[in-house]
Amino acid sequence: MCGDGALPGTPTRRLLGVECPVGRRGRRQRSNRRGRVMAAEPPRISPNMMPRRTRSIPPAASTPQRRHAFSPLVPQRGWPNSIVYADTGILVSVGRNRSCIPRFEAHYAGRLRIAESVAMEIERNADPATPVDGRLRTAAALAKTTLIDGGSCAVDSDDNYDSRTFDEVHAKLKNLPRRSDEPNHPLAHLGEAASIALCIARTSQGELVVFLVNDGGASVVAAQYGIPARHFGQVLAELICSGHFTSSDAFDALAMATAVTGIPQGAVPMSASALECRRAADGRSCGACDAFATAVAAGQE
Repeated sequence: MCGDGALPGTPTRRLLGVECPVGRRGRRQRSNRRGRVMAAEPPRISPNMMPRRTRSIPPAASTPQRRHAFSPLVPQRGWPNSIVYADTGILVSVGRNRSCIPRFEAHYAGRLRIAESVAMEIERNADPATPVDGRLRTAAALAKTTLIDGGSCAVDSDDNYDSRTFDEVHAKLKNLPRRSDEPNHPLAHLGEAASIALCIARTSQGELVVFLVNDGGASVVAAQYGIPARHFGQVLAELICSGHFTSSDAFDALAMATAVTGIPQGAVPMSASALECRRAADGRSCGACDAFATAVAAGQE
């Protein structure tokens, strides 16, 4: 009988009129014919007993993508009464296409300026002793002899901006995410920092200033100080609006420039049609650019 084989102190329960031992968890213990208590049945495996899977988290990217902040507020035809400061990338972009140089000079005549640090960087890249791509050296040499030595752009010395502003801007540029293929040297970002500092100084004097630069990170820093930035693709679109280029010729010039200086993805025009002037059939009015001009004029009143 069930009760005959129960060990002393073993809990029991009555089953069919007989006291039978039970396990610790209330499970019924099995007994053989001789009344000996056998081991309790093992618990059944349930899916709820399985360890839960943790959601896999992809590793963080080693280098964040550099953003850009090229200004959408400047109309395609530009601001004819603005002062423009050009960075090194813009000058070598112009120097890549010899036919682009006189058109660039004519459009920005009397208002094109560069920082002294930019002039030094152009001269350094044009030097045969500098280990750079041959196409970059040729473009820099052409930009130096025509735009800088020829007097098409005025060179502003380092005395024309506040040194504390320069240090602050330079620190922000150095802390930007850097591409794996981007060189890191002691002179990095000096031209961009000096150009932005000069733009800030001019703006504080009430002048309308635009910063021409291809580097997306520099456009982000410039935007933090309220300085509108435009890349070479936007410069070419401006030249199209002024009648210096056709859209197809401008797009060819852009393709040549990308071999020596890059515009961030998402900002570079992908076709000649993206550069076309939206001027009306009368050849004089442009709804989009006129709306921008009206908004700017209203903001200056």
